[in-house]
Amino acid sequence: MPIGRTIAQTALHGIPATSQPPLSSPVAPLRLAGARLPHALAIGGGMLLLAVLVAVVLARADQGGDLILAGIVVTAAATATVVLGRVPLRVGRQIRRRATPVRSLVHAGASPTVILSVDGGVLFGSDTAATLLGYRLGAIEAETLETLVSPADSAAILAVGQGPHGTRDRMESSIRMANGNWLPVEFDIVNLIADPTVGGLVLGIHDVSRWKTLEADLTDLAFHDSLTHLPNRALFIDRLEHALGRRRRHTRGTGVLFVDLDDFKTVNDSLGHVDADAALGMVAERLLASIRPDDTPGRLGGDEFAVLLDDVDEADAGAVARRILEALEAPFVLSQRSIRIGGSIGIAHTAAGLTSSSDLLRAADIAMYHAKEAGKNQVAAFDVSMQDASSERLSLGIDLRGAVERGEFIVHYQPIVALPDRTLVAMEALVRWNHPERGTIPPTEFIPIAERTGLMVPIGEFVLREACRQARAWQLARGGKPPINVNVNVSGVQLQHPGLVAAVSLALEDADLQPELLTIEITESVVARETDATSRRLRQLKGLGVGLAIDDFGTGYSSLSYLRRFPIEVVKIDKSFLDGISDDPAAGALVRGIVQLARSLRTTTVAEGVETEAQLKLLIKMRCDRAQGFLFARPMDARAATEYVVGRTILGLWVGHVGPELTIIRSVVADFERLHPDIQVELVGGATDERIQAALDSDDPPAVVCS
Repeated sequence: MPIGRTIAQTALHGIPATSQPPLSSPVAPLRLAGARLPHALAIGGGMLLLAVLVAVVLARADQGGDLILAGIVVTAAATATVVLGRVPLRVGRQIRRRATPVRSLVHAGASPTVILSVDGGVLFGSDTAATLLGYRLGAIEAETLETLVSPADSAAILAVGQGPHGTRDRMESSIRMANGNWLPVEFDIVNLIADPTVGGLVLGIHDVSRWKTLEADLTDLAFHDSLTHLPNRALFIDRLEHALGRRRRHTRGTGVLFVDLDDFKTVNDSLGHVDADAALGMVAERLLASIRPDDTPGRLGGDEFAVLLDDVDEADAGAVARRILEALEAPFVLSQRSIRIGGSIGIAHTAAGLTSSSDLLRAADIAMYHAKEAGKNQVAAFDVSMQDASSERLSLGIDLRGAVERGEFIVHYQPIVALPDRTLVAMEALVRWNHPERGTIPPTEFIPIAERTGLMVPIGEFVLREACRQARAWQLARGGKPPINVNVNVSGVQLQHPGLVAAVSLALEDADLQPELLTIEITESVVARETDATSRRLRQLKGLGVGLAIDDFGTGYSSLSYLRRFPIEVVKIDKSFLDGISDDPAAGALVRGIVQLARSLRTTTVAEGVETEAQLKLLIKMRCDRAQGFLFARPMDARAATEYVVGRTILGLWVGHVGPELTIIRSVVADFERLHPDIQVELVGGATDERIQAALDSDDPPAVVCS
């Protein structure tokens, strides 16, 4: 028989591959006519083959019929790929077990393969299977399917043997290795029980541990924050919904803490993203250290974190929130410097009737903003009344946009007097929002909204321009009397803005006001978070010649050390220190100590919130330099302030103009006031006909109106 024809007839049932599906059509076992020695070679279609052909020429003698080996023809190549269901074999490998040629070839193959009996016994394991699973060669045949896989998977594999011959299946599973560990694998199962050369279920084993690791990594990226490794918003909400689903089994309920870092944008802008990211990682670590192992922390985005508390009551949730705030109080050491990062926490609990994940998160968010408005670094628990307040803030935020252009902001002034003679030395500028429908709105209601929405910078620039213009007008009106300083508050958002120094310089230039008559007030908490940007900006302001003051001293971190590092000239002692000064000796000693330390540093002290003569007498005795409070005067509008400062005539001018037109009108008014120092014009822009009519009907109508 021609060898070519014999090879064409050569076939072997397909055996599963290592990394690809088996061949679509198995071929039959090799049969050589007249040959008593079965040989198995299979040629993979479509594969490059440099074949090693072993042909045994068998002939019968004409006499005696003995089998005679007539010759051996060997054609060899350097490399050959023999595919047993795409299993490569090394060229020239001898078949060691004549009785089981299939098993011989599988032994030599690269695909880990096991042959199972119908009852799950291991009839055969390839060398590659033993290597993959860590068994000695041949030792795997002492195992059974039930010892290698789970009972459920064992039943599914054996079920393939109940089907017709050639039935195939594929399944994901795990197989027990020799060391007892479980290896993620994919099984290719072929029913070759009826094949006499196989006689069992052929189990191809594919190691998918790397794919499982990659899958786990991708899942981690999809559901965890890459910076802090905490659950992200999607995973946090999923766990929250599961907790709510289990709520009926809990007697206490589910709580959510919404944690927002105070003024973190300032930290991010001043330190840069590298240090800011490091700080966020430290925040996550402190968050984890402050909660129970079963609680779920998450990073919702930016500087916002959340904590899921399952099976807690409202008191427990409050205790966890306070523990987190305590953890955040310690300094964060970054790039060889220490910074402080406070936080505001809102609490929402299912006891308030909140039943969905969205309701709980929204309520916790609302409570968090109430905590910020209460002075930051606070905890607030949600109640229903906050919902109305949240809607109110949303409405105010909408109205706030464009309020500067519409001329709705006005500046009030409060006197600062020297002690002990109560001589007027300065006026502090305080912004108010003259809302067209709601009347005068205090800064505590709209400043937090302005800071969050990016409107604080234009509002602050308006106050700077108006205060400088007013101070110049007072200077001209007072003639030869000593000029009055004007103090303007600058928020942390403004201090970090790169245009602040230019805005101050332009306001001074436009008003023709000497820099030494302007004092910039900065809250203590902003200065305490010392950054390169803070230091640079303060020194640039000092370079202009303006004064610098620390406002609300005692409410931040109460350290006078930064008075030596920064060019601070004035310390304003917070009202809370004065409230008990008359009754509490400890409070009096504290104020006295602040005054003495400030004097030793040649820094002026101003006591805020003075309301009684008793407080004033004690401050004079302590040698406090200046005082401010209702005892001397409440904040007043420009007209009343001018009468307080110079006693001149004030005219009210209401116009309907806004934007550029209002700017032109302001410049004309300023020129008029310079020519007539005895007249002060109080300009209100964006006045509607309804507002003008209402003002004209009031007891104090404007002198001039123009709709």
